[in-house]
Amino acid sequence: MASTVIAPGDSHALDRWGALASIGLALATFAIYWPDVAALWARWSESGPSNLVLFVGPLLPWLIWRQRESIRFDAQAPLGRAAVALGVLGLGWAFASAAHVDIVRQALLPAMAWSAIWGLIGASAARAALFPLAWTGCAVMVWEWLTPSLQLATAKAAPVLVRMVGIPAHIDGNFVSVPAGTFEVAAGCSGLNFFMVAVTLSLLYGHLHEWRIGRRLAFIAVAILTAVAFNWIRVAIIISIGQFSDMQSPLVFHHVLFGWCLYALALIGLALLAARWSAALPPVQHSQPPRGATPALRTVSGRAAITLTLLAFPPVLASIQEKRVDAALAATGVALPASAGRWEGPVDRVFDWHPEYPGASDVARGVYHYGELTIGVDISYFARQQSGMKLVASTSRPAGGEGWVIVDQAEVPLDDVTGAPRAVREIHIHAPGDIDWLIWQWYQIGDAASPSALRTKLHEGLRVFGATSASASVSAAFRCRGNCGDNQARSALASFLTANGRALAAAAAGRPVASGRPDEPRDER
Repeated sequence: MASTVIAPGDSHALDRWGALASIGLALATFAIYWPDVAALWARWSESGPSNLVLFVGPLLPWLIWRQRESIRFDAQAPLGRAAVALGVLGLGWAFASAAHVDIVRQALLPAMAWSAIWGLIGASAARAALFPLAWTGCAVMVWEWLTPSLQLATAKAAPVLVRMVGIPAHIDGNFVSVPAGTFEVAAGCSGLNFFMVAVTLSLLYGHLHEWRIGRRLAFIAVAILTAVAFNWIRVAIIISIGQFSDMQSPLVFHHVLFGWCLYALALIGLALLAARWSAALPPVQHSQPPRGATPALRTVSGRAAITLTLLAFPPVLASIQEKRVDAALAATGVALPASAGRWEGPVDRVFDWHPEYPGASDVARGVYHYGELTIGVDISYFARQQSGMKLVASTSRPAGGEGWVIVDQAEVPLDDVTGAPRAVREIHIHAPGDIDWLIWQWYQIGDAASPSALRTKLHEGLRVFGATSASASVSAAFRCRGNCGDNQARSALASFLTANGRALAAAAAGRPVASGRPDEPRDER
């Protein structure tokens, strides 16, 4: 592509637009992938004062703009390498879209925006945009995995603080008992919100004050320890207030605002500490970057067209494939197959146990008999998935709803069981009334069967290459006579899957199967 090159040292109008172009390209990326941004916004809007998006998003343009003097359009911008990066990231995004993994799609957006800036404007813009775009990754919902650990730490530490003021406290798991009553350290009391704000703000402080990596890590550690300690103190104060007020104080039941007011003191202290650390350092000297050759406007226009096309292609590809899947599976459903071998069924019945998969497009449920043995089967079938209606999701409960306690679960190979999947997830569950069930469960994606949620997502992601398979969960359950300690449950399940495993897999894949005539519904509890 022919272009006019301006010699170094000459002025060029494009230099004044480098920062604005960087900001515009970042915002254009988020606009092209707006459904992901909107879903992220909706999730954070439920978080109240800890809504990181409210300040992470708006600060992005300012963080780039404050470095505007260092951003130059580069005549040698690595468009080819950036195009390869955009292609790989875009394919990853399309794969995650086909697998309905929202968190991966959202996490890829900052990297895609950075690659686009790198290829269109050049290295100076890429350096200036690196932290602002990486920092927006704090808004991606990757924090929940910390909740159990923070929750357990709070449940252990808060009673120690309570005892220091003379109140006897007993710990039982996540429950803390004092003479006036019992408190549950629930997930919302883990201090995760304080932790997220601490990490996000400490990263910002380090960037704005231009500290070296060691000082930045030290400040992040101080911020995290402060957030965790203040949450322990908050919970201890609430427990103490409950004890001294005989559980009558409103703070016992409504303490969210109190927690944020208390944590505001910690945030003020962190800001003062950051200012003191910076005052002790010599001022940072900034040198004006050398002005290199500036590309012609026609060259920049061509780069912009290529960059925006690469950014827009993955959503187009995902949309086309989603429509193909919808068209192929719109009229499909699931039915239990007729029994084979010595087993009889299926028989409709009222289940006293079943898994929960919100948003399933169809569910087939029934029982099979062989003498005195009874196996309950559930196939939860998804012809189409979307946010809040997914096979593998935080809202899905393969072990059943509330009231069922998981005693043990593990992946179990079934190499010796002919006709069954190679492996299943074995779940031993217990319910009030000393009722125990042993469940063999797996996911069926077309012809692929797996007990692993990760492998299932990988199989679903392959739809981006043209597959139109449905998704389903298959569960076979046996009610134990005792605590499932003997081998009767496994023997019954193995016998059943030997006779019916292939037919169940075909049904779960959405292929037509012959279903037995159901008898009158009955409850065999």
